[in-house]
Amino acid sequence: GIGIQDVCLNRGGIFHPSTCCEDVVCPPVLGACCVDHACTMQEPEACHDQGGTYRGDQELCWCPQDVANPASFSPYGTSDGVVNASDLMITLLFFGSTAERFDSAPVYPDGTHGNGIVNIDDVIGILNAWGPCSVCNE
Repeated sequence: GIGIQDVCLNRGGIFHPSTCCEDVVCPPVLGACCVDHACTMQEPEACHDQGGTYRGDQELCWCPQDVANPASFSPYGTSDGVVNASDLMITLLFFGSTAERFDSAPVYPDGTHGNGIVNIDDVIGILNAWGPCSVCNE
């Protein structure tokens, strides 16, 4: 079965064995906040105070898996807002390397990403994120 530690880790938490919750100071929960189609990572209350739309806890403003911009004919160009075959092909091209630009998985709760090498985690991340990723343009 799934234990408390598994539930905690699956939700992006840090499990503290033999510890009472009131003894642990947790970092603020951030998520994508859209104000006039601009996105910043904020706490829910701060987002609402600015008249923004809070997209959810740990929801990112960008897709780390969106690594290619076919319009620029360069994998090093800006993202194009869609995770698609271009991103998959570029990631496969750099598979096994330490190319930071293409090391998109895992994505951590604070929005940082990568584990130091382009590997199967990055390919799976692309497949899981397939499609549009502009959270404030929906």
